[in-house]
Amino acid sequence: MKSVSQRMLNIALAFFVLPAALTATAEAAPKVSYKLYADFLKQDKFTYKLQKPLDTGDMTYALTFYDTYGSKRYERKSISFCLIDLNGDGVKELVVARMKPNWTPKAMQLNIFTIRKGKVKLVRYMDTEDYSIPTKGQKLLYSRKHKALYCPAFIQNSDAYYDDETETYALYGMKGLKMLRIHYADSRIRHALDGSELTLRTYRYQDGSTSSLCTKDNEPGPDYTEYLDSHFKELDLKSFRMYRNTAANRKKLLGKA
Repeated sequence: MKSVSQRMLNIALAFFVLPAALTATAEAAPKVSYKLYADFLKQDKFTYKLQKPLDTGDMTYALTFYDTYGSKRYERKSISFCLIDLNGDGVKELVVARMKPNWTPKAMQLNIFTIRKGKVKLVRYMDTEDYSIPTKGQKLLYSRKHKALYCPAFIQNSDAYYDDETETYALYGMKGLKMLRIHYADSRIRHALDGSELTLRTYRYQDGSTSSLCTKDNEPGPDYTEYLDSHFKELDLKSFRMYRNTAANRKKLLGKA
């Protein structure tokens, strides 16, 4: 049996250990105010510098949140948003989507933002001029297996002379203030509308910076099929609803700015 003095010592130690444990737990979860996002989404447009100039020579790009006609301000229905923690640090990123409901199939153009030192920062995807990411559908897809956004896309480059369509599969992970395309594959079909050329099919995939063409006799090679099975067959997907950028949704999801 423990002595009275031993029991008193254990009680005294508990008073010191318990507050310390609670402090450690509190510090583990970063404290951020998502009202910063609410205030960010209230602006007319977000302008940022580009890595390289556009074809027009411009070095800036603007993501427009609202249309302004005369003295009236109309909410642009094609802008939507959601919150998702992309890098597992406890701070949810703001995914802003330019909705493309008139495209076939329907699609979105994604821009991603996060909070650093009390400010909203753009998370750049360096493979495009404007740092945006294309994806099919009207919901955000997240692969729990790869801890990355799953963004399939359909690229239509057809004209009066050729049918030219590319189906793409891509996974995007976040590192620091950048989005990285960690796995990618595409299949392209191109043929002349007047029948003057044979239909051309090309298949390729990319691991990191290494790209491999996997076409054999106008069909996908075994390496391509194996790559798709390894990285895109079982993704363990979670779907996130996108919310229109309205005052009611900002208040509901982010708090009143």
